[in-house]
Amino acid sequence: STLKAGGYQIPVVLHERASQVTLPDDSPVIYDTQINLTVTVQVETVALDLTGTTISNTERYQGQSQAAAAAVNSPTVGVEYKGLEFRPETGGSWSKNVPDQDEAGQYQVRAVYGYDPDIYHIDLDMCGEGYTLEKAADSNTVYLIHDYTITAYDVEDIAVEALKPTYSGE
Repeated sequence: STLKAGGYQIPVVLHERASQVTLPDDSPVIYDTQINLTVTVQVETVALDLTGTTISNTERYQGQSQAAAAAVNSPTVGVEYKGLEFRPETGGSWSKNVPDQDEAGQYQVRAVYGYDPDIYHIDLDMCGEGYTLEKAADSNTVYLIHDYTITAYDVEDIAVEALKPTYSGE
């Protein structure tokens, strides 16, 4: 099991037994000893590492059916994933309501995690590139934040560039 931060005194019993020790006169001796020890362990918290955690499907297309956004590779020990929340990029309140896919716009999405403060502390740099990590001031909650974009889907926006083949003479 996982030890929480703090000091521990752990009793250990060293039991040593040898039943076939022979003396020079070939008489058997039974050797049995027990030593009681105490091991002191000091456990410290570690930084909650979200560098491998991502939020998938954050680039959306207006009016197109796509898989829902989801947190991927979330930690599991001492951490509880509580879901995703969204808000406009300009700010405002966070909501569990997914933005309307029929309207283009710039948003933010955040994965919400509860964590055990006896196991973890928060280092705001422990997230992947393109992500921001924020800690809630009044609880053991941390947020992994990323951009969430719904782009207008228009065939006129598609650009194609002709290939420029080269002949190497071979």
